[in-house]
Amino acid sequence: MPRLSADLWLEVRAKREAGLTFPALADEYGVDKAAICRRAKREEWADSDGLAGVLRQKVNAKVNRIDTANKAAALTTLEAAADRADEIIKRHREDWERHHQLFPMEAIAQDNDLARKAKIVAEMLTIRQKGERASWGMEEVPSLQISGTVNTKIGVEDNAKRAEQAWLELERIRAERKASQGDMYVATTQ
Repeated sequence: MPRLSADLWLEVRAKREAGLTFPALADEYGVDKAAICRRAKREEWADSDGLAGVLRQKVNAKVNRIDTANKAAALTTLEAAADRADEIIKRHREDWERHHQLFPMEAIAQDNDLARKAKIVAEMLTIRQKGERASWGMEEVPSLQISGTVNTKIGVEDNAKRAEQAWLELERIRAERKASQGDMYVATTQ
């Protein structure tokens, strides 16, 4: 069996992520199927076994104008798309940092109106960011999901967990504040 060059491995990976099967790739490149499987697992290649994954890959290639016949152009276009995604994720993180600055937990614990505003803004951010990520193909759109589960490393699920943690922290601060005010009341009446 021949050893593949780095460029050929990139081609194999691109074709696998576009939906070609391991046996088809092994036949086309004259490489053992197990070798391709091991490399795919080691390098954590995207798995597009399902129709939804293949469809998403083809749509992304068209939207990003990726010329799959021209390897250099395809890699340049993919790099530009990755840069755009990186910028979007960084901006989303900055949005959440700004939310934390505008609505500090201590202030929210003391002001119910501020807490409501913080919640509304957090929900708006979550909806806006989820929509933006879906429109840029950064996460699966549930209405288009054909089979399988949504697999995101950073996404709405993370924001929901953060919101839940923030709410629990708010409740803890409120309880401590209420308890300390109760203690002060008891101390002043004795």
